[in-house]
Amino acid sequence: MLKKERSFSKYIYESSEYAMNNATFGYVSTTRDIKLRWGIWKTMLQPHRGTVLLLAGRGEFLEKYHETATDLTGRGFDVYSFDWRGQGLSSRMLVNPQKGYVETYDDYLQDLNHFIQTNMTPNARPPYYLLAHSMGGHLGLRYLHDHCDLFKQTILTAPLIDIAMPLLLKTALKAYVRGAVALGFGAHYVPGAGDSNPQENIFENNKLTSDRRRFERTNRQLIETPGLALGGVTHKWLRATFLSIDRLLRTGFPEKMETPILMVAAGKDCVVSNKAQENLKTRLPHCQLAALENAKHEILVEADDIRERFWKIFD
Repeated sequence: MLKKERSFSKYIYESSEYAMNNATFGYVSTTRDIKLRWGIWKTMLQPHRGTVLLLAGRGEFLEKYHETATDLTGRGFDVYSFDWRGQGLSSRMLVNPQKGYVETYDDYLQDLNHFIQTNMTPNARPPYYLLAHSMGGHLGLRYLHDHCDLFKQTILTAPLIDIAMPLLLKTALKAYVRGAVALGFGAHYVPGAGDSNPQENIFENNKLTSDRRRFERTNRQLIETPGLALGGVTHKWLRATFLSIDRLLRTGFPEKMETPILMVAAGKDCVVSNKAQENLKTRLPHCQLAALENAKHEILVEADDIRERFWKIFD
């Protein structure tokens, strides 16, 4: 059963905790009273191999990763995950819940740390592994910088090291969003962005997956639960993203990450920069980089043959 909640999430589940499809879902409130919706999938296999913290990308939600979680439980791992603030069924930050908005990536990191300290480490069985996609990969790297001993290994799929765009365009865009935020337009959509309408999503035009079945499955989830939908980004979100990218890439920052890292790039990615991933690989002390040539951005919801190659690398 669904209910409305202020100007945050358009819809949230009425019960604080519920089970569905071999998973348990619930909510945890942060110190700033932001509600984060979490999901836990438990393996029935023995021996138990550990716990995977799964971090999704921008605009994604727990239901989208049920197949991935099932793949992991089938390998003997428990899976812990949550919806980032401003997306999924976690608290939305603006009156229009469709707008992609965050004040600063430090807010994301505080939510991540709160979830780990409140939900994961008190309950989950070690060793801990991190599997993170796109924006989740970016935030995972920033978290590793200050918590290098928590995870035994980290796997990043198409991580957001930088946005895929020409340097001149990026330079102009950074100046534009900086000015727009300074003039008070931080909560406005960037030009060309707007609310999402899943009814209008067309597989042939998508940049995320070459798998029609998984594309349509995600679209059905958005249609069936409208509160999951997220539109484009605001000036403030994009400004925060550029600032966090600069911080991740500053001299000496990645060089301090001692956790073993595997980055898996999508060969046909036009969302994040593969070149930036290659450059960062050389700066990380213990990093390997693999590429899936025919994959679009969302490797974990790609076609069967691409996913099978990913899991072979993972294993």
